[in-house]
Amino acid sequence: MQKAERLLDLAALLLRASEPVSWREIQEQFAEDYGGTGEAAIRKFERDKADLLELAIPIRYEPGDEDLTAGYLIDKDEFYLPDLKLPPEDLAMLYVA
Repeated sequence: MQKAERLLDLAALLLRASEPVSWREIQEQFAEDYGGTGEAAIRKFERDKADLLELAIPIRYEPGDEDLTAGYLIDKDEFYLPDLKLPPEDLAMLYVA
C-alpha cells in the first residue's frame, strides 16, 4: 500500500471509531504494513503518526481506564471545524463560490 493511501486509511479508521483503537486492531486492519511483532512495524507506525500530526490531524494515545480501552484516536472536536452557523444567504454565496 502506498504511504498516502495508508495515512488516509489510518485517519479514516480512527475517525470512524467510537472508542480508542488498540495497537492490535490497527495491526489487524493494516497487516501488510504493521503486521508482525517486530520493531520495524512499530517504527513505521510511529513515523505515520508523526506524518499525520504534521498534517494537523490530532492523533493521540489514550491510556484507557476501567470504562475505556487503551488505544489511539483522533479528537473529532480538534479535527473538524466548528459549525459556523451562517445565515442561509451567506451559505448560498459560499456554495456558489
